[in-house]
Amino acid sequence: MKKIFVYFTLICVLASTTLATAVVNLCYDYTCSLAGCAATPKNCDDGNSCTADSCNPATGCIHTPISCDDQNACTVDSCNVTTGCHHSTRNCDDGVFCNGIESCNITLGCVSGKAVDCSEFNLDSVSSCTNDPDGKNLTFDSFAGFVSSCDEGFQACTEGTVDISHVCSKECGAECVTDSDCGKGEKCSDCTCKGNDVPEFGTLAALVALAGAVTAFFIVRKT
Repeated sequence: MKKIFVYFTLICVLASTTLATAVVNLCYDYTCSLAGCAATPKNCDDGNSCTADSCNPATGCIHTPISCDDQNACTVDSCNVTTGCHHSTRNCDDGVFCNGIESCNITLGCVSGKAVDCSEFNLDSVSSCTNDPDGKNLTFDSFAGFVSSCDEGFQACTEGTVDISHVCSKECGAECVTDSDCGKGEKCSDCTCKGNDVPEFGTLAALVALAGAVTAFFIVRKT
């Protein structure tokens, strides 16, 4: 039994010496027994789905990261060590309402949207002597107009209201614009000079004026 052990030991020593001086292929695992030396292919699987495993005879196992690029600019490519490559849809929304809805081109990636058009909410300006609805041709009707814009806060187009001013204008045929355009005792009313020096009976002012005139008449008669 002792002779067999010595013989086995001698074989392994000789084999080890041979392997040490020979060109060893690192893609194999070597073992030694009474029957001689054996070479078993090395298992280079690292259990990582994100690497490509291979072996180089001179250097041994190689674990090269795999490429998950699917050549689609509209996906976000990533790798999970267990499941491998993943391609999730790219979100191109920049969170801004007024610049429109973004889209994606598989070659170019995210593409800017078209800005929100608010022109349908614009209000035309007014500059006329005959503008409705006042129906008065003696006034100059004006409105600066309104230009709608996109409100990011409300995520909507702004809206205006039509507020037309009506001002007496001689260019529109008005007789007067202010009282100074009228004669003595006249006032400018509805763009026309109207007299107001004769009080109308039935009003308080007219009654006071009448009472004063009657009182003055009797005072004169007594004197």
